[in-house]
Amino acid sequence: MGITIRGTDLRHWVIGELRRQSTMSIPELIAAAEAQGLSFSGRPSKAISDALRWERRRSRVIRTGRGQYTLGVIPRTSGQHIDHRLSALTAAVERHAK
Repeated sequence: MGITIRGTDLRHWVIGELRRQSTMSIPELIAAAEAQGLSFSGRPSKAISDALRWERRRSRVIRTGRGQYTLGVIPRTSGQHIDHRLSALTAAVERHAK
């Protein structure tokens, strides 16, 4: 079992994945999280959907079809903040793996 991800960390992780992969489905996001050693406290699809819904309200994520999402517009300062949070999350996963 990996690090449980939720809240802001989950939302930022989703944005990071969409930056790398452009368009992803919810099952693809779940598989990517599990491959990176991340887990969810509840149902993974619900956790990812909630994170995507939050980010859609802020236009950072765009729904392109049923269960398909792509990256929207992220202000530069928000992007920098997200990058810092993702770096911290990556470090935590690496520490946990040791």
